[in-house]
Amino acid sequence: MRALTLPALAAVCLTLSISAHAEELKKNVGTEKVAKGIAWETEFEKALTTAKEKNQPLLLYVSMEGCHYCDKMDRETYSNKGVASDVTKSFVAVKVKRNQAQHLVRRYGVNIYPTTVIIHPESRRVETIRGFVGPSQLKSRLAGIRDTIRR
Repeated sequence: MRALTLPALAAVCLTLSISAHAEELKKNVGTEKVAKGIAWETEFEKALTTAKEKNQPLLLYVSMEGCHYCDKMDRETYSNKGVASDVTKSFVAVKVKRNQAQHLVRRYGVNIYPTTVIIHPESRRVETIRGFVGPSQLKSRLAGIRDTIRR
C-alpha cells in the first residue's frame, strides 16, 4: 500500500507544479507583462513630444490582436534584457495596437505585423522593420540606426 501511495503523491506534486507553471505563463502572455523591461508609452503624440524634448528617436511598435508573430516578438525580442536595455537607453518607446491606431498604420504604411518604425525626434521616419525579428538582429539594427541618427 505504501509503495502505491508514494508514486501517487509524486504524480500529484508534479501535476500541481506543472499547473502552477502553466498559470504563470498565462499571466505573462499579456504584452505589458512580457515586455516589462521597457516603459512603453501608449499614446503616440505624448511619446513624440517626449522624444523631441529628450532629442531621442521614437521607437513605434505596432502589433495586432491574435497575431502569432506579434506575441512572439513581445516574448522573445522585446522582453530580452539586452534589447530592453538598449531601447530604454536610446529611444522613447511607444506601443500601439493596429485597431486603436489606424491613423498611424496609414501614416507609416504598416501592412505587416508586427512592425517597428523608428522616427527621428523631428518626426521623419528613419527606418521601418517589418515582421518578427529576433533579439540579436533587432539589437544590431537599432545600434546601426542610433549611429546613423547621431551623425
